[in-house]
Amino acid sequence: MKEEMNMSEEELRELQRYTRDLIKASLDIMVTFNSEGIIIDVNQQAVEVTGVPREKLIGSQFKQYFTDPDRAQRGAELVFKEEKVWDYELELINHEGGHIPVSWNASVYRDRAVKSQAYTLLCMTFSR
Repeated sequence: MKEEMNMSEEELRELQRYTRDLIKASLDIMVTFNSEGIIIDVNQQAVEVTGVPREKLIGSQFKQYFTDPDRAQRGAELVFKEEKVWDYELELINHEGGHIPVSWNASVYRDRAVKSQAYTLLCMTFSR
């Protein structure tokens, strides 16, 4: 029985590694934030575009990285209300102070372990 449990724990760890590697490999910016708008995870593309280290992005306010923080906040609230949003357009502030038009899609993820906890996974693509 213990061997079976260890195998399933190893399989779970492998699945977690696989999932994390997929997120890291994305060319799109991926950000996860909670209902208070606090960033809880980002991929490498978010770090590279903003120029902010991952450790500083995590724990910061999501909306502060946009030229219109109020619109970003309204978009985040809309995601939690509607459960998903497509093609929400904003301008991201990059590490050089420039503005990058982005369009984001987002959906709510509910943590099964903590039934009342919800997170938004946001995927931003660069608008042309």
